[in-house]
Amino acid sequence: MTSGAGASSRPESPLSRRAREFFSRDDWKAGLTFFERAARRRPKSAEALAHLGFFRVKDSRYDTRRGLAELDWALRLDPGCVPARLYRAIVLGYLLKGKGARRELALAKRSGAAEDELAWAGACVELDAGSVDKAIAGFRRLARLRGDATSRVLLALALSQAGRHAQALSRAREAARADPADFRAPLYAGVFLAYLGRLEEARRELGAAECLNERSALLHHSRAYVARLSGAAEEEERCLRRALALDVHYVTARKSLADLCARTGRKAEARRHYERALRLFPDYRDACRGLRALRRPRRRASKS
Repeated sequence: MTSGAGASSRPESPLSRRAREFFSRDDWKAGLTFFERAARRRPKSAEALAHLGFFRVKDSRYDTRRGLAELDWALRLDPGCVPARLYRAIVLGYLLKGKGARRELALAKRSGAAEDELAWAGACVELDAGSVDKAIAGFRRLARLRGDATSRVLLALALSQAGRHAQALSRAREAARADPADFRAPLYAGVFLAYLGRLEEARRELGAAECLNERSALLHHSRAYVARLSGAAEEEERCLRRALALDVHYVTARKSLADLCARTGRKAEARRHYERALRLFPDYRDACRGLRALRRPRRRASKS
């Protein structure tokens, strides 16, 4: 999980090196498949189980229960397993359990976690369960320690979450210069340009991202967002269906398609998509609101 010269005195294991490769492509599905096989081959490897648990959470975006169970099993095998501690901190952050997440970070440090690993995990926890300003500071530190495209992408996302989209765009372009083959840099640059209302530029950046990785569900979901801002409903629907063809469990795209169906009068189809999203992610509040809106009776126009 470490990268960059001098980032860690602890040598990077082959499994952690593979995890970093999957991270750098946002290829959670391939990573999950790889670590499922690794855990089957080495069922008593705490590190293999730790990576498996985290990749399960990242691939599913909702299965924190099963992912945490695998992380807990890894820690029963080896209480000093640094990846398990770091991953558990991040997942607890997703669940807004900041106190527990910070306890895991302290245990990871005591177990010998590297400076860059702690910066990464700590910033992730702050982004979800703490202060976005602290998250930005953590990702800035990570970028100084690692100097790679991934750290700049993470910093860009934190800046955007704080509403600082112009700064986020600058960091995304730095990431593109650091690694011209990283499709995430133009992808997120396109998203930030859309937030800034620069839709034609956004389309060009997303087109560049597609040339690098046309099989990214996030890419097609982002293109759908730009199409919606442009008022191009047919293009929006085509992009959302493409995203779901690539990842049937992509609940955000599923909810967006439900919204589109509701806006265009296809209530029965909208209901099916909302319900499917909620089966995958029962606490998805926006999907709950969309489903409730479909059930409300339409108000009759008042007579003059």
